[in-house]
Amino acid sequence: MYSKLKIFKVLGAVGGLIVLLFQKVWDYNDKRKEDAIKTTEEQKKLIISPRRHLQYVESRIIDHLLPGTSIEKMKDILGVPDFTNHQSVMTDLIEDAILTNTYSFKFLNADLLLTSVDNQSIDSITISSNDITEYPVEFYHDSPNSNVLGKMKVEQDIVNHVVFHTVSRTARGAYFCIELYWGWASQYQYFTLFGNDFDAVIKYQRNPNLKHLIGRVVNSYCISNKEHFAPGISRF
Repeated sequence: MYSKLKIFKVLGAVGGLIVLLFQKVWDYNDKRKEDAIKTTEEQKKLIISPRRHLQYVESRIIDHLLPGTSIEKMKDILGVPDFTNHQSVMTDLIEDAILTNTYSFKFLNADLLLTSVDNQSIDSITISSNDITEYPVEFYHDSPNSNVLGKMKVEQDIVNHVVFHTVSRTARGAYFCIELYWGWASQYQYFTLFGNDFDAVIKYQRNPNLKHLIGRVVNSYCISNKEHFAPGISRF
């Protein structure tokens, strides 16, 4: 009887050791899995991927970035620019180049180009729509029909504010530029509308008349505190 009891105790002790051993193995495997997951997550944080940071910009982003806004606030709103440069910038509206700082941002639904001569406050902001229906980008002013870039057209209410217009044709495309002087008392700004329209450009080149641009679709625009200074964004 004593021997059987002793045997049962030994078996119980051995069984307990086996369970403890398995528990240790399970804990070790769980720890390895946790460490592997943690390592993978840490490695992901070290991967710099421009695509990962692409987001949608709000349709009325211009309300927060008018000329005069500080560069510091621009970075708070938009983040770090995709490209920055200090260069002489020419536009289709003026022959003289302006030495300025440029800040380019790429979002899924739009591209933004901002400039600042003193690197302290914004002088101009250009917004070009990528025609994402679910995330439209709006023009600063309301229009009788649509103020959504890609749908908005050069209407008569716009024509009434035109101060300059021209077109440009290159090997890669053709577009028009229409500069407006628009706003309220003490808050007037220069607005330049851009549209890619080969047919309109051909007609305009044959007869430089604003009538050829009326009814044409606007894809991008610039707001500037400088006359004839409206850097465009290439769609190519």
